[in-house]
Amino acid sequence: MKKTWLVRALCALLASCALVSFASCRRAALVTLPENLVAAYQKQATESLGNDEQFRRETVLTDYAWKLYSELLREVSPGENQLFSPLSLEFALCMVANGSKGATRSEIEAAIGLSVEELNETLCGILSRVEKCKFGTTLLANSIWMKDDASFTVKPEFLQTVANYYNAQIYKAPLDATTCDQLNAWVKEYTKDMIPHLLDSIDPTTVMLLVNVLTFDQKWGTPYENDQVLKNQIFHNYDGSEATVTMLTSAEARYTEGFGFTGFIKSYEGNYDILFLLPKEGTDVYEAMGALSGKEYMAIRMWRELSSQFPLPTASVKIPEFSYDCTYDDLIPTVASTGIELAFNEDFADFSDLGKSALGNIYIGLILQKTHIELDQNGTKAAAATVIGMKNATAMPSEVREVILDRPFGYVIFDTETGTPLFMGVTATLGK
Repeated sequence: MKKTWLVRALCALLASCALVSFASCRRAALVTLPENLVAAYQKQATESLGNDEQFRRETVLTDYAWKLYSELLREVSPGENQLFSPLSLEFALCMVANGSKGATRSEIEAAIGLSVEELNETLCGILSRVEKCKFGTTLLANSIWMKDDASFTVKPEFLQTVANYYNAQIYKAPLDATTCDQLNAWVKEYTKDMIPHLLDSIDPTTVMLLVNVLTFDQKWGTPYENDQVLKNQIFHNYDGSEATVTMLTSAEARYTEGFGFTGFIKSYEGNYDILFLLPKEGTDVYEAMGALSGKEYMAIRMWRELSSQFPLPTASVKIPEFSYDCTYDDLIPTVASTGIELAFNEDFADFSDLGKSALGNIYIGLILQKTHIELDQNGTKAAAATVIGMKNATAMPSEVREVILDRPFGYVIFDTETGTPLFMGVTATLGK
């Protein structure tokens, strides 16, 4: 009896130690965050848009996304793998837009093609749709980090708006090295460790940081069987070298083509698909992807619905497994190239609806994004973190076509309801 009691006591002790150890690890991983002030700006109910109007506005956002992407691809080094999240940048930028005024606001609205109020409603609709996803993990999270200093005064109306439409967490902090650690821990937690570090330091002139994270973790709608996974396959890199990779083989019903590409669409369990785009042989993948517009992307995505060809072809495909990270240290030139310039001018930017600094005019001095992707036989994991720093101063087919992704290709992960891109990428080099 005594022995049984000792065994039970030992088991209970070990279980307690394990729980304490787990909790300690969680605390260590998370770091202690400042007090979340969002309770003072509790989210107020917002009206949902009708499906047609939501779709129309997201089509406008998609067109702006491709403008950003086209500019970004101009700066990519040859052979560089690339992953960009236009949606993450749009969330951060549109939060900031709520603090703009006058010509600065007009310039942002003209560049994107929607008013700030329309952007708020549209992105709120996307956020709501993501929250309802029943499969896997798709997560959008927003946070505001404002300087805890008497020289900076934030407008409560600005914070209430971002709480209402963006469900933003709100922190007041010194914006020093400690805050940098806290913000990195916040990003790491919400990206499921895919982006463990976003910022190295915070510039002392920074009065506010606006952060968005987008996390995507979805399994394939149709799982791969072991005999569909082929090892020791060849991928032809951008520079002409060869890499040995693992290829995923399948027959896909949604073959597509147009604007110099052949491709196909593959589904995840949730309301998301991935469009693979293989440019014509001999065509530069960056130039081909950068030449596309939002309307052309939508036409390729909907090729089967628009095509007069009948019966429609299917595709016998091979997809290489891949994983990589990307960092965009300075997206200001990319955004400025779309027509938004005053927001970055330390003398003429007008963010008076955001707040006021006694030390000088407030302007956008930082736009940084980090991304990560893993694609294998189980599905796809991807994450993006964007920070903006506000500173002072089916029919039965009759033929089967092959689309073998054994050379540089592009891809787009998108929402099936509207086609809104979450991630856009180019895989150009593997095995290095």
